[in-house]
Amino acid sequence: RIDEVTLGLAKSLEQSASILLSGRGFQFATCLEGALKIKEVSYTHTEGIHSGELKHGPLALIDDDMPVIFFAASDNTRDRVKSALEQVLARRSSGVFVIVCTEDDPDMVKYR
Repeated sequence: RIDEVTLGLAKSLEQSASILLSGRGFQFATCLEGALKIKEVSYTHTEGIHSGELKHGPLALIDDDMPVIFFAASDNTRDRVKSALEQVLARRSSGVFVIVCTEDDPDMVKYR
């Protein structure tokens, strides 16, 4: 059974033309696999991008209509993922924005 949060997230992504997943370290593989699964299930253009590569092109493609999902593990990659996350927030005023992290992570909870 799908919980309410997951169902709400799925509904908010349902009409998206493109979705971006981003992370670093071990979470980069999670982004790639997640993007593949979304493509296979929904036929939606989805890309997994390493957070360190976001500045080199993909950042220019992100607008308020493109949902962005960040994977921010509680490890030594979190600060760099947080930096990429803040760059995206600086360039958009609204839109779907998701952070997958440790529950109640003090560095990420402020982005709710």
